[in-house]
Amino acid sequence: MATAKQVPEDDGEDELNDPIPEDGETNVLDRVTDPAFQFNTRATPIRLFFRVVDVLVDEAKVKVGAAPTAEWNKSKDVDGIHVKAVDPANVAMVNVTMPKSAGGFDKWEVPLDNQPYHVLGVNNATMFKNLKYGRMAGKGVDSDGDPIAVRYGDGLRRLETVITRPNQRSQRVTAWNLIDPDSIRQEPDIPDLSSKLNNVGHFESTRALKDAVGELSSHSDHVRVRADPDANGAFQFHADGDGFFRSDFVRFTDGHEVEDGADGDAARAESSLFSMDYLKDIAKALHAAKMDKVVVRWGDEYPAIFQFFNEEYGIRGVFMLAPRIQSDEDDD
Repeated sequence: MATAKQVPEDDGEDELNDPIPEDGETNVLDRVTDPAFQFNTRATPIRLFFRVVDVLVDEAKVKVGAAPTAEWNKSKDVDGIHVKAVDPANVAMVNVTMPKSAGGFDKWEVPLDNQPYHVLGVNNATMFKNLKYGRMAGKGVDSDGDPIAVRYGDGLRRLETVITRPNQRSQRVTAWNLIDPDSIRQEPDIPDLSSKLNNVGHFESTRALKDAVGELSSHSDHVRVRADPDANGAFQFHADGDGFFRSDFVRFTDGHEVEDGADGDAARAESSLFSMDYLKDIAKALHAAKMDKVVVRWGDEYPAIFQFFNEEYGIRGVFMLAPRIQSDEDDD
């Protein structure tokens, strides 16, 4: 009978001692041995962050370090992870940040070496597939999800995740090559519309937004946002009629306000038409990403801004949705 090969006893250390090939060739099985940076997070915050990004683009430039925060009309540099991207059709943009100072990180070791941030070229499907091994809150799992260590090898442009399932006493270690950031579409410039979008609507929950858009989308391709003409403090999502439904809207009975600088017609402005498909995708993503607060800002013939916040992990950002370009036939 053959004798089983004896396996060396595990010393409990998580050292990464795999050699890097000297010829410069990369192999997805090679580990990141000398990381340019590393941070520890949990499955819940990191998956929520990328859930917001994934709805619009397949690839994104992820900035790790001191980049501008995701604000709609002002920003300041903060340490964290950041993504700003526009969809291929130039209809919607996203700008999202998770700062290191909030509750999303257990460890942050990101030396910058005279640069403001590191830029990673990330395929969102690959990132999401690997992160899904990390379980979010549930039975036998911490409320923040499974621990995830992220390491980046700058010379090889390689990312590694070590995902631990404590109650299963298991780890999944995955290393893969990233995309050249220069091959990814340039980040969009989000315009300052602070003086134009004076109408503001506050949603009670992401569920309220998701359900409203889901119902209206069953028979309409476009939607307007407007102050309710019959109820002070209310606002509407109003579906563009399809010939059968002459009027169909969801009224949010509280939450509309007009900021300083708008009165008269501007204070009761009706937005342009927006794509229901894009709005439905945005609403689903914000609900899935467990955002605590969503605010919509609009004005006549301007893009709409959807601000979102997750207070527990500090995730904050904006979606900007461009209006449909109306033809002369639309006005007839």
